[in-house]
Amino acid sequence: MPDNFWEENSGENFPFQFRYKPSTEAQRNANWSSIENRITGQQLRSIYPMLKHILIAASFFLLVALTYFFVNQNLHSTEQYAIVQTGFGEMKRIVLPDSTEVMMNANSTLKIPAVWADDAQREVWIKGEAWFHVRKKTVTKQNFIVHTPQTNVEVLGTIFNIKDRRDKSVISLEEGSIQLITDKNKVLTKITPGQVAIVTKDKKMSVASDNNVRFRSSWQFNEYHFEHTSITDIAEMIQDNYGYHTVIDAKLITTKFLTGDLTAKSIQDFIKVISVAMNVNIEMKGNTIYIYPKQ
Repeated sequence: MPDNFWEENSGENFPFQFRYKPSTEAQRNANWSSIENRITGQQLRSIYPMLKHILIAASFFLLVALTYFFVNQNLHSTEQYAIVQTGFGEMKRIVLPDSTEVMMNANSTLKIPAVWADDAQREVWIKGEAWFHVRKKTVTKQNFIVHTPQTNVEVLGTIFNIKDRRDKSVISLEEGSIQLITDKNKVLTKITPGQVAIVTKDKKMSVASDNNVRFRSSWQFNEYHFEHTSITDIAEMIQDNYGYHTVIDAKLITTKFLTGDLTAKSIQDFIKVISVAMNVNIEMKGNTIYIYPKQ
């Protein structure tokens, strides 16, 4: 297959794109410039485009309603929280009371204080995956802390992605600065833009640079980037995001890897393009997806 091979299908039958050779830096910058413009204009795409505006409005007003309820019940205890969840195959955008934007990926849970006081510490808890654009408090200057089961991320104002799945937190920083802290606020390490930190359940930590750090949050636009990604990792992503159990033929586990850019709006589109790109058969039966060699 030539290096410049490009396969693109669109329309009712194949609403997906795949590029076998990763795009050039200029193309990536142009793509992300377009994405950033969409963020600024709040033209974020959803997995269910027809329900996009309803979901955004419902998420915002649900948060406002919960806050109003707790305030009027005089429940000011720090033990009171609002919980926002996404199901399999669902994304949700939330604007917090301090104007921080949060885009939640599928199968994720966000816990926030039901009452936000101007002089209180800003903090949330995430399980799953979410992209954050934290607004800096220019007057009171409270930091913003995101808690995961593995670590705590402290920021002032920044853009980053947190993925907490399978007993591992992956924090990728796009803009600004963040630091990982302990439960007693001891600084473990500082992260700069373009770096990715990984913290495991047993508190082992590593930090590395990633030239494609923005691709780690491109899921919110139904876009995915793969760099020699194993078929096992792809199967785990299907399980985490869509809730399907996956069964992989043992012959494929050590032989099938994928490099390229993928755009797909549904699980059906996703497995279609993976099947073509990796030259494997993929079959859905009930809640199980079977992946096996082509005959």
